[in-house]
Amino acid sequence: MNNIRLIGIGTGNPNHLTLEAKTLMETSDLILLPNKGSEKSDLLDLRKLICSKIPEKKLPPIREFVMPVRDETNINYVSRVDQWHEEIASCWSSAIEDFKYEEKVSSLNIALLIWGDPSLYDSSIKIFHNYNNKEPNCTLAVVPGISSLQVLAAAHKITINSVGQPFQVTTGRMLREFGWPRNIDTIVVLLDEQCSFNLINNDKLFIWWGAYLGMEKQMLLSGRVNEIGTQIFEARVSAKRKYGWIMDTYILKIQ
Repeated sequence: MNNIRLIGIGTGNPNHLTLEAKTLMETSDLILLPNKGSEKSDLLDLRKLICSKIPEKKLPPIREFVMPVRDETNINYVSRVDQWHEEIASCWSSAIEDFKYEEKVSSLNIALLIWGDPSLYDSSIKIFHNYNNKEPNCTLAVVPGISSLQVLAAAHKITINSVGQPFQVTTGRMLREFGWPRNIDTIVVLLDEQCSFNLINNDKLFIWWGAYLGMEKQMLLSGRVNEIGTQIFEARVSAKRKYGWIMDTYILKIQ
């Protein structure tokens, strides 16, 4: 039996690590980290930095697994993602079994460090169930982390919702395909490489945008979309060219 621990670690700032996360990392037998290649080595390095900030006890062994790439030739988005999750689960299994063979053990407490929070636009919980189909009788623990939504709102010193009003969390793809949701004045958008806010024709639309949230290279911009939208697009393109990758999110509000 393996005990999988999905630990939310925030958005890159080691100070975001909660005491609960720290305790589970300290008491794990193995920390498993995804390696997404040289272009995204910052993400691996930041995870290693967070691990190094646990001074009280000896750090558990760290192993990396090569993160598979989604098959973009599969035109069915859901099928493409499902296939990808299966491949990641197989990578977990291979890395874990190799470590168990090296250490001559039959069961482990395994920590996986999840960017932001495991419950919000992250696939690790689903991947665990795929893994558990391959390795039955495993257990799952989930530790919440500080999400990019929280870091973004705090960085801009705003609240996300209007008084007594709901807001919606969505993706750029959904915004492009279905437009602005009904009866909502505020949306939070994640996973939007195409800056879909520039497609919305509303001169009352305000945006709070942030990239590399919680990191030293954090970027923040805000203003009316019709005045600042092009600047955000250009800043995003420039940053991705400079660093090789980008994680960003934004809040849109009609006001």
